[in-house]
Parts: sequence; structure tokens; C-alpha cells
Amino acid sequence: MDEQDFESIGLTEKQLERQLKKIRDLVFNDYEAYPDGSYKGELIQDILSILQKNMPKEDEVSDIIYLKMVKDAALDVTEYILSSLKGIDTRLATFYSYDFTNQSYNSIYSVGLKAKAKDNDDDNPMYG
Repeated sequence: MDEQDFESIGLTEKQLERQLKKIRDLVFNDYEAYPDGSYKGELIQDILSILQKNMPKEDEVSDIIYLKMVKDAALDVTEYILSSLKGIDTRLATFYSYDFTNQSYNSIYSVGLKAKAKDNDDDNPMYG
């Protein structure tokens, strides 16, 4: 995700750069930015705890549980950012948090299809 992804928020390029740097400095102990707009770094313990707190105990989760996990963690990360930093646009913090949590969980979970076990023929369209 780079600054172009945030154009609809309505902040100037300099405002975006400044606020994103503040957010990244908060979320990571140390991060490295790359010319393509990507970055990587070591998460601070508070953010790591938020991600872990919202992860279910099961190894496999349904798409509904996954979406809820991303939503809940993103809300917690947004709250953490906005309570820790002054002068951050709420829309930017929200968008950043959602993208960040989604990417973080995508690096942990893999998406796959699983056949639903059928107990009887009630779900089979061939039997009306």
C-alpha cells in the first residue's frame, strides 16, 4: 500500500507522508521503506498483542470468522493509533489499520475451499 491508495481521503501528499510516517513510527520499532512504497519492520508489542488477542484459537476459521477477526483487530489498531498520536486523520488511521491487519493476518492464514460435510440429502438440489 502506498500514498496513492489514500488519494480519496482528501489530504495533500505531504500530509499523507507525514501522517503515515507517524503511524509507522508508532506501529513498528524499526521499519524499512522501499522505493515501491512497501515497507517492513518489527511490530511493537502493543500492536502484536492486539493481533494475537483477536486471533481465534482454532487452526481453521471460516470466512465469516476471518472477516470478523480482521474487523475487530482493525478497530483496535485504529483506536490505539488515534489515542497514541495527535493530528492523525481518522479516515487515514482507519484505512491504514484495516489494510495493515488484513495483510498481517493474510501472512498467517491461507485461504482455501473446504467441502461441506452433508448429513443427509436435504441440501441436494436433485432431491427438491
